[in-house]
Amino acid sequence: MKHYLIILQAVIVILCFPVFYFFGTSASPLHSFVFSFLAYWFFIAFGSTAVVIFDQKAAVQLKEYFQIPRKKILILINFIPSAAVLFIVFLPALQNIHVRLFSTVLVIALFNGTFEEIFWRGLVLSKYASSAGFLAVSTCLFGIYHFAFLLLPLKYQGGAPNLVGGAVFMGLIWLIVSRYTKNILYSIFAHILVNCFTFSGLFVDNQLL
Repeated sequence: MKHYLIILQAVIVILCFPVFYFFGTSASPLHSFVFSFLAYWFFIAFGSTAVVIFDQKAAVQLKEYFQIPRKKILILINFIPSAAVLFIVFLPALQNIHVRLFSTVLVIALFNGTFEEIFWRGLVLSKYASSAGFLAVSTCLFGIYHFAFLLLPLKYQGGAPNLVGGAVFMGLIWLIVSRYTKNILYSIFAHILVNCFTFSGLFVDNQLL
């Protein structure tokens, strides 16, 4: 099936809503956040592995996105969202961030940034790099997935517009830069930084630790 990857992404997004709802209504705020991510990571890790195993062409293309990047100056654009979130979210919460909190956040950010960039950028570009339409659909699905976080008993700075709109904006930046540099390593690093900063603020605002 030519467009199986977009279908797979849509199925995973749909699955996330009942899963997040279940944990959001049956677990503490911290556990609902962690367990929801664990389920989501399982979905995208399983999906990514299946793609790599059964679509050798996509697997070969994906490897190219871990090579030395082209147009290296564009890589810096990846880190614009990181800088923005650093000043808007992380620094104002810095005095309330302790070692245990940041260590927990760092582990979550490492897994999430890596898994998401491989699944939402690397694999998508390996299949649809020349199709603006499919790239747009995938980016929209990435944004829609973030609505599932509203089912968790947490408050977010800026509410749904920032949560979903920010994800779409950042995802679009990382997708465009990765496409033109033929590299996702730097989008992974940028994504991890953004997650570190935003999750730190989220943990402080919701007193999760």
